[in-house]
Amino acid sequence: EDSGKNADIVYQLGPNASFFDLDRKTGVLTASRVFDREEQERFIFTVTARDNGTPPLQSQAAVIVTVLDENDN
Repeated sequence: EDSGKNADIVYQLGPNASFFDLDRKTGVLTASRVFDREEQERFIFTVTARDNGTPPLQSQAAVIVTVLDENDN
């Protein structure tokens, strides 16, 4: 396990994630609005995790959010 600055991770949203919020310290991803499947059924974006070591290391993950349909009539 990492310790010290190497264990201090910062998370960042990539492009195309304007409808989501990401806690930079915990990495918890939340929606910033209500979605409508008829408008858009899938969101694809990246999240980057970077440590504070010297040199800093980072990794990216692709995130795919699929919106399920709900009967709204």
